[in-house]
Amino acid sequence: MDASAPDPNTTNLSEGDFDPGLKKRVRVLIQRRPDYIVYLDDDLYVQWKLPGRDVDACGPHAHEILNEVGLLETLSVPLRDTTHLLPVRRLLAEAVARIFSGGPESEKAARKLLLDARTYLNDRKAEMARIWMLSAAGVFALLALLAMLVVWLNRVTLEQWFTEQIVETVYGAGLGALGAFMSLLMRSARIQVAAGAGRTIHYVEALSRVAIGAVGAVLVVLAVRANLLLGIANSAGGDSSLLYLLCLVSGVSESLMPGLIAQVEAAAIGARPSGSSESGRS
Repeated sequence: MDASAPDPNTTNLSEGDFDPGLKKRVRVLIQRRPDYIVYLDDDLYVQWKLPGRDVDACGPHAHEILNEVGLLETLSVPLRDTTHLLPVRRLLAEAVARIFSGGPESEKAARKLLLDARTYLNDRKAEMARIWMLSAAGVFALLALLAMLVVWLNRVTLEQWFTEQIVETVYGAGLGALGAFMSLLMRSARIQVAAGAGRTIHYVEALSRVAIGAVGAVLVVLAVRANLLLGIANSAGGDSSLLYLLCLVSGVSESLMPGLIAQVEAAAIGARPSGSSESGRS
C-alpha cells in the first residue's frame, strides 16, 4: 500500500488501467472518488491514494485500521495459489475505502469488514492445513499398505527367510498405519492446525501419526504373542483375523496403546524379583 499521490488525476483510473504513480495495474477497482482511490493490483495487493489529504484526516484510528489491513494482507499470503485470496483482499480493500469515505459510521464499518476478513481467512487457512495433513497421511498410509501387499505377494519366498510371526507383524503394521489414517479422518474437524506454519510441519505431523499407528500395531502383535493381550487371539487356531482387527483398532484408538504399555509395565514389575526393588530401604 502507498499513500503518495504525485498526480491527482490518477484517481480517474479504471479497471485495466496502468497507474503511473504506483506503477501498478488496476485489476479490481474497489472505490474511486475525487479525493481518493482504492483498488487491487495484479497480485491482489491493496493499493490506495489520497491526493491532497492526509491519513490523519480520515479519523483518529485510521492508522490503526490500515496497520490491521497490512497485517491481514501478510497473513493471507498462504492463500495466494487459491481462489480464496480474492475475497479476503476485497474485504481488506473495502475496509480501507470505508475509512477514507469519512462518514459517521466509517470506522465501525471498516472494523466489521476486518473482522469478517479475519474470520474468513482463519477458516480457509484451517481448511487448507487439514487438507495438507489428511492428504499426506493418506499417502503415507497407502505406502504402508503397498509394502504390506508386496510382502503378501512374496510371502512364500519371505517365509523361507523369516518366521510366519514376523510376516504377520508386517501385515499388522500396515493395518495400524491404515487405522491411524482412519483416526485422522474421523477427528479432522477437531484437530488443531496452523496453516501459517507451512506445509512441512503438517506433513511431519501426518507422518508421525501414521508411524505411531504402525508401531502401536506392532506392539499389539507382540503383546498377543506374549499372552499379555486377549489370549484368545493367540489361540484362534491359526486364524489371524482377530489379530489383524486388533492391529487396525490400535491405529484408530488413542487409548489402546497407552493402556497396553501400562499393562506391559505392570507385567514387568510383577515379574521382577521381590528383593530387587527398593533394596536401599531399611
